[in-house]
Amino acid sequence: MKTINKIIWAAVIHLSGDDELIAVADEDTLAPLLGWRYTEQDRLIDADGRCFVLTPELGFANHSISVNEASELVQKHTFNEGQVCVTKIFFNTIKDAWRAI
Repeated sequence: MKTINKIIWAAVIHLSGDDELIAVADEDTLAPLLGWRYTEQDRLIDADGRCFVLTPELGFANHSISVNEASELVQKHTFNEGQVCVTKIFFNTIKDAWRAI
């Protein structure tokens, strides 16, 4: 898994069509999750916002997200957990957003 060395931790798994995020702290946390079945739209997003395709090879998806997009994902995730005032959630970095999960 050469690509795994390029991931900046922490990261999240964002399943397509779902507001829930799965926190992935490091390579050891990710390893058992790679055995799941994913769609082509599911992705791992690292602390720099880079997206990776969730295949056993974990390929780079040639797409990145911004800190605003990361904040929106955390807002949706937090709202899904029943939290209130989620529109006030904003982060300065993507790494901070993922750490808040």
